[in-house]
Amino acid sequence: MTPIQPYRLCFGSKLPPAAAAALVDADGEATSSLYKLWGTKLASFANSTLHAQTQTDNGRGIGEGGGGVRLLVNVASDEYSKAVLAHAATHFDEDVTVVTCVFKHQGR
Repeated sequence: MTPIQPYRLCFGSKLPPAAAAALVDADGEATSSLYKLWGTKLASFANSTLHAQTQTDNGRGIGEGGGGVRLLVNVASDEYSKAVLAHAATHFDEDVTVVTCVFKHQGR
């Protein structure tokens, strides 16, 4: 019988030292933290995607006539959004607004 393997990436997981030595973060340092490894890459990608979208909208953004904001709607779990939002201040342009949705489950 084949053992059941995890099917999703858990950012909170720590990698074994041998695997971590092969992973280099944005600062060029080995890391076992998936938040540190992926956070800056994800934040930069989100910002460049928002920038490209604004260009296709003729720079209008949100709002009438232009001068609006670029909006990122965060529907990710706390675990995944933490990887991006921890780097938002240094990797998002100042006109990016992040709106985080909170989903309730059974009244909580």
